[in-house]
Amino acid sequence: MSNLPLTAEQISSWENDGIILIKDVLTPEEVSHYREEVNKFLDSYEKDSNVNSTAHAHGKEFFHILNIISHNSSFDKFIDHEKIFDIVTFLTGPYVQLMGLDLFVRKPNKMPNDICRFHTDGGPSLQKILPTDGNLPLQFKVQYFLTDMHQNDMSNFIYIPGSHKKRVEHNDLFCTVPSCNEYLDRGQLPENAIELKVSAGDVLIHPWSLWHCISNNKSEIIRKSVSVRYGQMWLKSSFLQVNGLLLNRLTPRQRRLLCDFGEARADCYRPPLDQIDLILGNNAELYGWK
Repeated sequence: MSNLPLTAEQISSWENDGIILIKDVLTPEEVSHYREEVNKFLDSYEKDSNVNSTAHAHGKEFFHILNIISHNSSFDKFIDHEKIFDIVTFLTGPYVQLMGLDLFVRKPNKMPNDICRFHTDGGPSLQKILPTDGNLPLQFKVQYFLTDMHQNDMSNFIYIPGSHKKRVEHNDLFCTVPSCNEYLDRGQLPENAIELKVSAGDVLIHPWSLWHCISNNKSEIIRKSVSVRYGQMWLKSSFLQVNGLLLNRLTPRQRRLLCDFGEARADCYRPPLDQIDLILGNNAELYGWK
């Protein structure tokens, strides 16, 4: 159908390759604004223990600020971005929650760290659960790039096409993929690996099970991006923390994405009856949820 938020080519890329790359989602003015907001956090990260305590670090150069919306309302827009959220709900259906909204910071680094090795997201148990055509995804990430990465080795996203449906025959807490990391140990990439070149304002969507890593950042710039994680409503969110001050400034749809049901006697298994209308709006029938 022509009214769907994804083209046939994008749907094929999602199903077969495990990614959707959408160009120019953020305008240059928006990119500039959010980069300025990020710069403020880079300053406060070094000085403010409250901000520093919310960081998840992969080393001094690579870290992310968890739950960025608890610090700065400028990032609320990413909860249900008007250019992306229809795609999110087309993929997930209406029973969806926001599971994380983090600021990714990748400084120039001399030595590789753990996310410079191939891995999957979500922990060792989720690594054993693979997506299947025709079924809703358990969770996925939407990453908004705020930095141009037109060359290799700028902390680019690297992935193995089609790997999201392949089982990793290995167990460890870091969800690594040894068959791919053997190449990295020899200073190579697997033959079928793709190192993405993106521009600031582009958006990448990929499921939890995609084999991916981040290249070293041998450039002179700091790679910045906003990462938003969505999952089915019944999944437990491990990082996102919600308080009343945050909820009070959000729209009803944004609050529901944080599993706030107001005074309704409901839960994540049986949300209020307005769930479909609130999340999908006029798209309910188009997406098959009327």
